[in-house]
Amino acid sequence: MSRFGGGAAAAVLAMFVALSGVAGWAPVPFPVAEEGPGGDAPSPDPGDPGALDVPDRPRRPRLGVTEEVARETPRPGLDPRLADPIRKPTRPRTDGDVPFALVEKGFWSSYTEEDYAFAGGCLAIRDNETWSLFWSVHKAGFWPEPPPPVVDFTTYIVVGCIQGVWTDCCMTYVEIDGIRSSGGEYVVSVVRHYEHGMLMALTNPYHIVTTERTEGPVRFVDANTGAPIPELPPVP
Repeated sequence: MSRFGGGAAAAVLAMFVALSGVAGWAPVPFPVAEEGPGGDAPSPDPGDPGALDVPDRPRRPRLGVTEEVARETPRPGLDPRLADPIRKPTRPRTDGDVPFALVEKGFWSSYTEEDYAFAGGCLAIRDNETWSLFWSVHKAGFWPEPPPPVVDFTTYIVVGCIQGVWTDCCMTYVEIDGIRSSGGEYVVSVVRHYEHGMLMALTNPYHIVTTERTEGPVRFVDANTGAPIPELPPVP
C-alpha cells in the first residue's frame, strides 16, 4: 500500500512539472508570516512580485495611548520646566498641610545662650539678609562659624524654633510637628518636651526648617495645649 502511494505521488508530481514547463505557468509562493514579539504578523514586502496584495492594517495603540496623544505628550527630557525642579507656585495654596524640609536640628543654639531666663520662641524668615543675621547669632559660639545654608527665598521661607536654656542634657527638645495653611495664614504646630537629662550641661535646643513661601502671617502654637508661642526677633 505504501509502495503504491509513493508511486502515485511521483506520477502526479511529474505531470505537474511537465504542465508548468509547457504552459509557462509557475505556482505563486504563499508567504508564511511569522509573529513578532507583540503578536502582530509583519506585512508582506511590496517589492516582492510574489507577495499578496494585503491592505495595511492600522497599528494598535500601546497601553491605551493613541498615536496622537503620544505625539502631544512631552517627554521629560524635552520639557523645559523640568530643568528647574524648584518653581514658584503659580496659584495660591489652598487650606491643608504644608510640606517642610529639615535645615538643622540640635541641642546647642547660641541664640541668647547666656540668658538663663530665656524661655524660647519661634520665628519666620523671608529674606537672605535676615537669614544671615539670624544664622550669625545662632552659630556665634562655633569656630569657625559655618556659612548659612543656601535658601531660595523666592520659593521658600525659613521657620525656626528655639526651646530656651535648659540646665541638663539631653532629653529636652523642641520640634516643629506640622505646618498647616488656614485662612491665608500658616499655623505651625510645635512640640516642646521638657525632661531632665543625665549631663550637667546647658542646652538651648532648636529646630529649623524650610517650607513653601507665603506672604501671609505665620503663627506658632503649642502642639499639646494650643497656646500661642511668642515670636522671636532674628537678632535678640
